[in-house]
Amino acid sequence: MNRVFVILSLLLTAGSVLKSQSRAADFELRKNYLTFSIGAPALYSGFTFEHRLFKQQKMQILPRIGIGMNIFKPSLGHECNFHTGVTILYGNRRHFAETGTGIIHYFLQQYHFRTETDHTIWKPVYYGLAGYRFGFTKKPLALKIAITPIFIPNSDNWIIFPLAEIGIAYRI
Repeated sequence: MNRVFVILSLLLTAGSVLKSQSRAADFELRKNYLTFSIGAPALYSGFTFEHRLFKQQKMQILPRIGIGMNIFKPSLGHECNFHTGVTILYGNRRHFAETGTGIIHYFLQQYHFRTETDHTIWKPVYYGLAGYRFGFTKKPLALKIAITPIFIPNSDNWIIFPLAEIGIAYRI
């Protein structure tokens, strides 16, 4: 009986000590972002996973990996992409300036009615990122907006499309 009482007391004490950690400490333990975004680098819509690899005072470096797909215009064909890159955040717990770069592996599968064949296109596309991320202090959510121009290499020149990204991130 005494052992049960001692074990229960230790568990309750440990639970209250762990629960008494501040929200700031809990917030700092969350190193990952899972973002749903519309716009580049997902091109139309998609998910991106970012992991905080490095943090020094106000600067954070987050490698990113994601997938995007065309859910808005299915008549174009089956479009999807896989993107990788790196994001650099600078700021405090709530307000961040965001910059980064990466590569988009773009796939398009179309069906040609005349020849009755499928045609798949793969093209590497590069992107830049400059934006703002707002993180809520009491909730693990963040909103982001960015300018994300994409650069498409062509045979003799580069094609540049100025795109934007709007997203909501969940910090895990």
